[in-house]
Amino acid sequence: MVSRAAAWLPILICSLTIVSRSLSGAEQIRVREGRSIVDRIYVNGHGPCRFLVDTGTNVNLIEPRLAGTIGMNATFRVDLASASGKTLISGTDGSEIELGSVIANSQRFLFSRLEAIHNVLPDVQGVLGHFPDSITCSTSAASASSSGNRT
Repeated sequence: MVSRAAAWLPILICSLTIVSRSLSGAEQIRVREGRSIVDRIYVNGHGPCRFLVDTGTNVNLIEPRLAGTIGMNATFRVDLASASGKTLISGTDGSEIELGSVIANSQRFLFSRLEAIHNVLPDVQGVLGHFPDSITCSTSAASASSSGNRT
């Protein structure tokens, strides 16, 4: 069994890559209201989008309106447990998240209106909370560019 520290090592390396690129102006991680916000997130090639980074959760969330706009369809429903109880929520599998040179494939998103987040950060369109070992880091200037043919 892989130790917890070893499981987080790829995430740490990729996070440092994002931070180092932000210092050069390629990518930006900002802190607003005490929360990490990342601009220029692309989901399935669509963007840029603004997402909150929440390392304390094990799910990715996306606004249903944005999901519909970029062609994400519900492929499952799941009971989501929270402090306020259980809620049946739709989601989709197999999505790709891209931020500069950091790419995560086969991502699962739950569709959420993000009401609590919008009370503080109304322009956030999703939450990144799950980054499995499928993250790949590339130093290619082309993959770090945010000026591609995106929609």
